[in-house]
Amino acid sequence: MSDEQLIQNVMKPSDDEYIMISTHNGRAVNGNTRLYELQRRG
Repeated sequence: MSDEQLIQNVMKPSDDEYIMISTHNGRAVNGNTRLYELQRRG
C-alpha cells in the first residue's frame, strides 16, 4: 500500500471504520493497524 493509499484509508475508510481513541484510557480501540502503520512510516 502506498503512502497515498494509507492516508486515503485513514481519512475515508471504505469500511467506515474510522480510527477511534478511547476517552477512558487514551488507547486506540478501532483502526489501530492503520494507526500503527502511520506511526511506522512517520
